[in-house]
Amino acid sequence: MTTKTYFSSLTILWFAFIMGQILFAGVAYYVGKTDGLLGEEESTLENLFIYIVPAVAVSAIGISTFLHRNILGQAKNQTGLSGKMDKYRSAFIIKMALHEGPSLLSLVAFFLTGNMLFLAVSGVIILLQAVMRPSPEKAIEELQLVGDEKDILQREDGKVG
Repeated sequence: MTTKTYFSSLTILWFAFIMGQILFAGVAYYVGKTDGLLGEEESTLENLFIYIVPAVAVSAIGISTFLHRNILGQAKNQTGLSGKMDKYRSAFIIKMALHEGPSLLSLVAFFLTGNMLFLAVSGVIILLQAVMRPSPEKAIEELQLVGDEKDILQREDGKVG
């Protein structure tokens, strides 16, 4: 697999993660833009979500950062570039998935309650994911590649796997 195809496939995954959330946000907004699915009489659930959504978002983002760094640490210890890039892909997918979970929870909370705060939480998470677009430069920096491995990633036709 070349550098170009490797990062193209990672970019497709990145795009799919983000677009799934955006599409769900659009549907939730369209369907629940009045008072939400439950209506105004159900404030108990909204009061519960006010605490749960931010706690889950902060926790998941913290855990994803920890796991991402841990897996990148394992990747740096791999002997070949192929092994490093496999670990890099795993770290990327785990990080994106752990960001997507609280975003979807926020969207469900918005859908049920109609509270725009939950939509905003999801929007912030989606923006955070948008800046995580994978690139050879980011991989070189995060994996601290030097020499031949760095040169391979800098070329579109470099063999990464």
